[in-house]
Amino acid sequence: MLIADGQPVVRLGLRAMLSSEPDLEIVGEAADGISAVISAQALQPDVLVMGLRMPDIPGVQVIEQLAAMAPDVRVLILTIYPDDEHIFGALQAGAHGYLLKESAPDALIRAIRDVAAGTSPLAPAVARRVLQAATQTPSTPPSVLLTRREKQVLALVAAGLSNKTIASRLNLRGPTVRTHVSGILAKLNLRSRTEATLWVLRTGFVYLDD
Repeated sequence: MLIADGQPVVRLGLRAMLSSEPDLEIVGEAADGISAVISAQALQPDVLVMGLRMPDIPGVQVIEQLAAMAPDVRVLILTIYPDDEHIFGALQAGAHGYLLKESAPDALIRAIRDVAAGTSPLAPAVARRVLQAATQTPSTPPSVLLTRREKQVLALVAAGLSNKTIASRLNLRGPTVRTHVSGILAKLNLRSRTEATLWVLRTGFVYLDD
C-alpha cells in the first residue's frame, strides 16, 4: 500500500494507524501528486490511499495518469470533500473507492482491504449521492460513473467476449480486465456479466471510442 497526501500529519496518522495491521504493508509515501504517480509506477502497490487536494497537481489528474500508466494500482480516495464535483470527478477519473476523512479507523481499514480485493467501497454519504444521481437525475445516467476504459470493457462484455479476448483487444493484462469487470459490476450494482449484458440491452448503452 502507498499513502499519498499533501499534509504530513495525515500521512503520519495513517502510517501509525495502519502499521499495526499484519496484512497491510505500507511500501511508501508521497507528499504530492507527481511523487504519487512516480512512486505508484515504481512500487506497484495493490492500493494507493490518496487525498484529493495535492500541492502540485489535482488529485483527479493523478488518478487519470495512474489509470493510463499503472492500471493495476487501485486507488482509494480519502478526503474531506463530500460534494458531487469531487465525488463524480474522482470516480469518472478511475478511483476505485471514495472515503471521507471523518470515517472511523475500522471503516478505513475495511475499505483498503475491499479495494485490494477488487470491490469499490464508498462512504455512506457518498453512496447516497451516487445512488441519488443514478436513480433520480435523468441527466446523470449510471454510466457516468464508469471510466473510459470501463466503458470499453463493458461494451465488449456485452458483446459476449471473454476476459482473455478483451485483454487482447484492449492490450491489457488478464488480471486488469478482471479488475475492470469487478469495478463495473460494483458501480452499476450488478452481480454478474449476464446482468451487465442485460443492463446494456435495457438502457441502450452504447460506447463510441473517439
